[in-house]
Amino acid sequence: MANNAKTKLTKPLYNSLRSRNSVQYAGKDLAFRKTNPKGFYLKKKPKNPVILLDDVVTTGTTLLEAKKVLEENGAEVLFAITIAS
Repeated sequence: MANNAKTKLTKPLYNSLRSRNSVQYAGKDLAFRKTNPKGFYLKKKPKNPVILLDDVVTTGTTLLEAKKVLEENGAEVLFAITIAS
């Protein structure tokens, strides 16, 4: 997905945000998602403002957790783009 977002003004940053927890959220409710966070951590701090990309947004839990970790590490998150809801 990030490859398609590459332009003269945007540069995809791959594998910078990683998950400690490999839990699968498909078919799970909000309560499950909140009690089983992905446990994101940053491997590499972005140098530029961030646009989050995700394939599907169901409850928004993953995007909110990713945004929180990025901001806690000094990154500026502009917005998120998803393909489906």
